[in-house]
Amino acid sequence: MKRRLICAVLLTMGCVSVFAQQKLKVGLGNESKAFEPLVAAIYKEIGLEPEFVILPSERSLRSVDTGDIDADLGRVVGAVAAYPNAMETTESILEIQLLAVVKKGFQPEKLSLAQLKNYKLGHMRGTKMAEGVVKSLAVEATLANTMQSLFQMVAGDRFDIALTTSTAPVSAFPEFAGSLTTLPQPLLTTRVVHIMNKKWADYIPKFDAAVKKMRADGRLAKLLAAR
Repeated sequence: MKRRLICAVLLTMGCVSVFAQQKLKVGLGNESKAFEPLVAAIYKEIGLEPEFVILPSERSLRSVDTGDIDADLGRVVGAVAAYPNAMETTESILEIQLLAVVKKGFQPEKLSLAQLKNYKLGHMRGTKMAEGVVKSLAVEATLANTMQSLFQMVAGDRFDIALTTSTAPVSAFPEFAGSLTTLPQPLLTTRVVHIMNKKWADYIPKFDAAVKKMRADGRLAKLLAAR
């Protein structure tokens, strides 16, 4: 009887251990690697372990929808509208800004969203924030597959303005320090939420609760500052 009880306890402990260490594949782009510790800390709070997978932006979101991966590190609110099997958290993990990167000497130094219509634009493929702005202006934009190629094209006069986000600033590419600059006024600011396949729907309220807790005790701000 005692032996059976011990076995039952060990079996229960093993199940808890497996549950606590469930691994989820989380897609992200190279430009977002600085946010890995932030998401890893939130996952730890809810008993999950992220396995980060580098994917092109559009492919990552599509892979969450198909179930090839479990989650996407972060997207602007509403990015999953066209993906029925993807769900977004309610709590945002950070705010993100849409920025205008231009060649040094560009005038004017401030632009509104409406004024973008007067210029040739470019952005990285799959950048939903930029895609939404381009669509709303009813203009076309040149697409780049990587941030480096995006900045190379604006530096080479392929277009006038590269639309990028504050998670992928041109300052992260020192080779462009002498030729490119970011206009000081953000074009747009919005919230970034975490994306999960609907099979993990039960964890979304837990994720939201963890973010609230970490925001309240200051850990979220420290993780963001450390990136």
